[in-house]
Amino acid sequence: MDSALKDQRIVAMKTKDAIADQFTEKFGKRPNVDKEEPDVRVHIFGSKNEFRVSVDTSGRSLSARGYRKAGVEAPMREHLAAGLIQMTGWDMKSPLVDPMCGSGTLLIEAAMMLKNIVPGTFHKKFSFQGFEHIDDRLFENELDTVIGEEKEEEFPFKLYGFDKSFDSIRAARRNAEMAGVDDLIEFEKGDARDLAPPVEKGMIVTNPPHGIRLGDEFFLEELYKEFAYNLKKSFSGWQMWLLSGEAKWTRHLKMKAEKKFPVDNGGGDSRWMHYRIREF
Repeated sequence: MDSALKDQRIVAMKTKDAIADQFTEKFGKRPNVDKEEPDVRVHIFGSKNEFRVSVDTSGRSLSARGYRKAGVEAPMREHLAAGLIQMTGWDMKSPLVDPMCGSGTLLIEAAMMLKNIVPGTFHKKFSFQGFEHIDDRLFENELDTVIGEEKEEEFPFKLYGFDKSFDSIRAARRNAEMAGVDDLIEFEKGDARDLAPPVEKGMIVTNPPHGIRLGDEFFLEELYKEFAYNLKKSFSGWQMWLLSGEAKWTRHLKMKAEKKFPVDNGGGDSRWMHYRIREF
């Protein structure tokens, strides 16, 4: 049977009234709530006529680390980037290169792993800190512990990001600085179609453009063809992990993927694909 409640605004209003009535009954007045930054968020999940109520203990989404202050169109979510890096089997002892880095998320997440930076330390406040039974000292002690385990050592290699857009490079540099990993990553303006390897050996990780706007189709087809040509010419012997948003674009690479993993990247048929680059 379909739900009798057709409009989610009605569900929100009924929930708000029920909570406010409880406060009025217990304390004699309704709560004053900041609509933008409430102390506690309540989530209602409904299916047909069954509803589940939960209290948000995090506040701001944990997927948004907090270091990304500058961005580009349709940036990759931080937690997805971290997961993709882990799936590559990267040994954390060799360079990574992103020839289409955008705002730098893949490389920044990799650099945070090198430095053992816990993503949650960028959050200034969690919702659970407003709960009466939470011991603030325990939380501060745990925070001090994880920050104390961050690595300040120098590494014998760098991570390299390139993009043909200077705005993207500027955003990537700023984000890396905010994350405290700008010393590990070199971001430079460059075109993936004629890029030379910045080091003798490494691994490519990249999320090339795949969204279509008016006039983009021919550009994307040529981009993938020319990118593949340069890979075979200049990066033979390297491995590459590439996020494919649409199979019709990666088809133009004329390269056979050794591994393909389905990825939830906000809809669409995304795949995290592994290639070994060989000469022509």
